[in-house]
Amino acid sequence: MTTNVSRIYKPETLTVFDLLNEDVGYFVPNYQREYSWDSENIIDLMEDIASGVQELVTEGRHNHFIGTMIIVPKNDPEGLNMDDRRVKPPRTDVIIDGQQRISTIALLGCGLYRKISTAVKRLNSRALSSGARNTIDLSIITDIAVNNYLIYLSRFFSYSVTHPSAIPQKKPNIIRYDLDELTFCGDDSKYTSDVSSYLAQFIRAVCSLSTSLPLPQGKTRVAQNYRAITSSLTKFETAHTSSGSSKVYPSATEILEWSENQRISRDEKPPLWDSLWNHDFSSYLNFLRSTQTETYEQRKQSCLSSLIQLLAFSYYVFDCCCLTRIEPLSETSGFDMFQSLNATGTPLTAIETFKPSVIAYLKVNNISFENSELQKNFSQIEALLKPQLSASTKNKLTNEFLTMFAVIYNGEKLPKRFSRQLKWLTTEYSSCGTSEEHAAFVQRMSYLATYWLNVINYKWSDSCTVIPKLESTPENDLATLCIMMLNDAGHRMAHSVLSRFYSRVIQGVPNAEKDFIEATKAIAAFYVIWRSAHSNSGLDDVYRDLLADKFSWKQGDSQLTPNVLKEYLRNKLRDDKGCGGRRNWREKASINLTYDKAAPACRFALFLTAHDTVASRIAGLMEKGRAGSSSCLTPQMWQSEALNSIEHIAPRKPEPGHTWDSQIYKEGRVERIGNLTLLPIEINISAANRGWLEKWIYYRHLAVTSPTELNSLRGQANSLGVVLADSTILRLRQCTYKQHMESIVSCKADIGANWSSKLIEARTSRICGITWDRIYPWLADSSPAPSATPARRRSNRSRV
Repeated sequence: MTTNVSRIYKPETLTVFDLLNEDVGYFVPNYQREYSWDSENIIDLMEDIASGVQELVTEGRHNHFIGTMIIVPKNDPEGLNMDDRRVKPPRTDVIIDGQQRISTIALLGCGLYRKISTAVKRLNSRALSSGARNTIDLSIITDIAVNNYLIYLSRFFSYSVTHPSAIPQKKPNIIRYDLDELTFCGDDSKYTSDVSSYLAQFIRAVCSLSTSLPLPQGKTRVAQNYRAITSSLTKFETAHTSSGSSKVYPSATEILEWSENQRISRDEKPPLWDSLWNHDFSSYLNFLRSTQTETYEQRKQSCLSSLIQLLAFSYYVFDCCCLTRIEPLSETSGFDMFQSLNATGTPLTAIETFKPSVIAYLKVNNISFENSELQKNFSQIEALLKPQLSASTKNKLTNEFLTMFAVIYNGEKLPKRFSRQLKWLTTEYSSCGTSEEHAAFVQRMSYLATYWLNVINYKWSDSCTVIPKLESTPENDLATLCIMMLNDAGHRMAHSVLSRFYSRVIQGVPNAEKDFIEATKAIAAFYVIWRSAHSNSGLDDVYRDLLADKFSWKQGDSQLTPNVLKEYLRNKLRDDKGCGGRRNWREKASINLTYDKAAPACRFALFLTAHDTVASRIAGLMEKGRAGSSSCLTPQMWQSEALNSIEHIAPRKPEPGHTWDSQIYKEGRVERIGNLTLLPIEINISAANRGWLEKWIYYRHLAVTSPTELNSLRGQANSLGVVLADSTILRLRQCTYKQHMESIVSCKADIGANWSSKLIEARTSRICGITWDRIYPWLADSSPAPSATPARRRSNRSRV
């Protein structure tokens, strides 16, 4: 007898709106792990959706698959806690697989609800503001936002209780076994899982019509992911202010142009089309296209654009994002399916799927792939991808590789979705005109793979501290140190530009090694100067725009020189960030170059000011010494145990009753670079939260080298009441680099003259000044100065 499999598993593909429009409570059993998606998962999801909105507007593509859910409907699942039966969800689904995704969708619903509510208020305030002219009726769009979108979004994170006495009348739609209790009119503290707890707080604020919708607090996954959601939504709602390669989302004008075209021409519309977009928005489109001279009208345009961009994002999530819901007849069948779906496998990447297209092209053109240059190029790419330990790691690396290659190739920001990557590869490859151009496309991919293996993924060791192919080039040590710093800072986008310079090294172009080193120093200087004064925001766009305009493979090599790079970076610092001069940069860096905001930049600045410096005549400060007096700028020193951690001199969390200057703990001074130094991590841990006298003894052991002084130091420590164990003294004496401590121990070891807030500010200013003096020249034009025209000699003869 034939079994009807569809009756056993009941698979059904639904839009997100259809899935969440059923008043369902999703029950997470106790065998499920806690909510564990990280910010990277969130960013990938948000970028996928944004890319989908772009495709919807430009190509009319109306669907995006976001995963599978395995659920078992149960009327009363064991472990579902309720203080009153009347609060029970109309339907309860036990989640076998998919709780990470459904929890994230709930948080996304909260984020969109909050953003759209705020956008409506801002738009209304602009429309009603003093002096505003009644140029356009905004009630259509605000009514749609409030009466459609916000109502639909509330179903992302809640289900409705029909009994009128329930307070609030909506409850979290995600309930975790043994941690959450559904309450009829109870305290939100009964929801103790991170997801449900936040949903309960948010729902109560929504139902009470509160003007302030809560944000998740603390350092939980929920709080971190919500921040990532909000950050992405901010990019999308401000898309009308972006242009060029930095643009990641369609503008309101583009969205309305698409909507108008759909309203007129489309016969078969998605289910939600009529209620959300089947309106005449031509007046809004004309208003956004118009040039407004009054400031309040320009602000109204901006607010309207933001709201439309948020609504388009929400619409795409509602009606275009799809999931497959599978309902097996029993939990046992569900577990079997879960195991099969999550079994270890090796799914093909976009590169592996693209390779047959290349081989097919060669075959049509009677070109052999075997033993060809193209095969060697693919072998280099596969050398990067094959050794990965798992399919997920391989996919992640492929995503990163193709994202970087796209921006290097033509400045394009490529989504991480497999389908978009494969489409981009095949489109760009097909657009190549000649067989030489086809071959060059793959060869350029192999150049990036070689750079990735030789620079990004290179395994540095004591015996290998120079970037391959640069061994005989002057300043190779300094370039390697800069690469190490950029890698430790996670500044991946910098490699997009540097790989272009390295490709010329691979090709054997004359002077390419020198150019690569100059470029590396320039980018390291640019990064440290930028991050010392500002956040990361906008940093990646600098490189993306540079590649699109000047350095991409499509633009060619004519402008690919260190001086073009340096001039571009100098202009960005001066014009965009107000950091064109030593004084204005130092003012910003004195506040922003802090451990909690820019630890990698702090560490590099501390290396720069430990290099060839000596203690100043002013206690606590350093000054430049003679060249070679305390060499520190080498890869070996960056990796050495002597300088492998950053120490807060005045501790971040001092012991109760401490004698540290209280002003240090105001306005973030404890985090400033003037309160930081470099120590071996073991000594850092040992010094920890000790007082100034004890720390001074520690630092003194590091600073002095004379055996006589070291022996007398124990007696000095005892006289100050500081007792160090023999093992601690041994560790201190074994440190291999100590000169940078001399300026610190030049301060007195008296309680009344200890480390002060004023000294931290003075050290901060001094460190910033030396840092600028050391690295800003790396951004200077390295062209030889033009020869001066000799002045005409003045005749010594007397006039007749």
